[in-house]
Amino acid sequence: MAVARGKSDHGPMRDDSGEWTHTGTQVLALLTEFDVYGLQPGGPDGCPEDEYAPEATQLARHLTENGTIDLAAVDAIWLHWFSQTMSEAAGPARTAEFVERLNALALPPAPLDSMS
Repeated sequence: MAVARGKSDHGPMRDDSGEWTHTGTQVLALLTEFDVYGLQPGGPDGCPEDEYAPEATQLARHLTENGTIDLAAVDAIWLHWFSQTMSEAAGPARTAEFVERLNALALPPAPLDSMS
């Protein structure tokens, strides 16, 4: 399936050392697993493993800056890059599951029990 790409990337979400941020890495892994278009990023017959990096960057940036992301924001970001929303491409139920999993990445880590 041919996928029409939208506007150019504003650069991956990297820190000063050039490494992906933790959130950016997690979002890219989730998008790669979700693989809306069946591109199999990083697979033997698939596209490059960072195929969804531009989208992951924008989703991670939104999640980091806002602490949460909703279906409308995910669809708007997806539409920015592709000729359709994620809901149109993957279906509403699957996209809602993606949004739920994406928001779970923004949850603060549970506090460690203090040692007695």
